[in-house]
Order: sequence, then structure tokens, then C-alpha cells
Amino acid sequence: MSEEFAQFAELFDDDDVAGTVQSQFDDAPFNRILIITDVEIASPLRGHDLGAWLVAEVIDRMASPTDTLVLLQSEPAGQASELSGVSALSKYWERVGLEAIQDHREFMGQATAYSHVTRARAALSAIAEAEFTVSTSQICEEKPNAYLRHTLTTDNDPRPLRLVRS
Repeated sequence: MSEEFAQFAELFDDDDVAGTVQSQFDDAPFNRILIITDVEIASPLRGHDLGAWLVAEVIDRMASPTDTLVLLQSEPAGQASELSGVSALSKYWERVGLEAIQDHREFMGQATAYSHVTRARAALSAIAEAEFTVSTSQICEEKPNAYLRHTLTTDNDPRPLRLVRS
């Protein structure tokens, strides 16, 4: 298991979702798990809810609408910033329909059996049509990532996403 996924191990009991996590979503079946380990938006485009929109789209396209547990770590390990007892990024991820895992507050999750993620995606849908202006001075060559990672990219239309392995 990679280090990224090992961080989520406490949410599981061997091959099953931990009882404390299951009890939070007690009437939702889990046959699939979607773990989102990294969301990165280029700095010139930050502040437009593109990260929330991207996660909502990934959930819609990759998760089953009825039996998936979606998980993400609310803030990268070692970068937590508390704001009145609740992290700023936790509040941000609530816009995607996720909620803090009760016994593991650094993680957020949601069952796709509920309508939370569907409603959140609908609320974020206008972002798919938005246009953002970026100065050419802010465009730079992408630095290669040290880890093999799946990246969602688009062609000309911002809606169809395709998975690229880099």
C-alpha cells in the first residue's frame, strides 16, 4: 500500500470499513471505496472553486451512485490550519457534500447512497461553463511529480475528462 493510501488505514478494519465509520453512514451499503488523495489546482486558477468542482465531477464519473464511500483527507498531512476549531479546508470540502468522519476529524467522507454529493455537484455545475483569464506571465512549465499519479485533463471542452497516467 502506498504511503498516500496508508494514511487512510485507520478507517478500515482489515478488508472492511471500520465500525465507527460504518455507523456514521449506518443505512448505506459500501461495495466500493473511492479515495481522493490529491487535488491540485494551478495557483493562477485558485479561488474559483475549481477544486470542489473537480472532486464533484470525479465522484460523479468514478463512483457508483448507490454504494460507494468517498474519502479524502481534509488537509494534506502536516499542513493543518485550525480556524475556530474547524479547518478552512474542511469547510471547503463540505461544498462537495462531504462531512468530517466523526472519530477521525482529519478525514472527510460521504456515502453516494445519499443525495449530498449529487446536490453539491448540481450547486457547483456553473463552474463548468466559467471562463478564467490568466496572464501569460503566470503560465509556466509544469514541474514533473516525483510520484506516478493519475491526472484528469481536458481537451477543448471542459466537461469530458479523460484519465492520463503520467
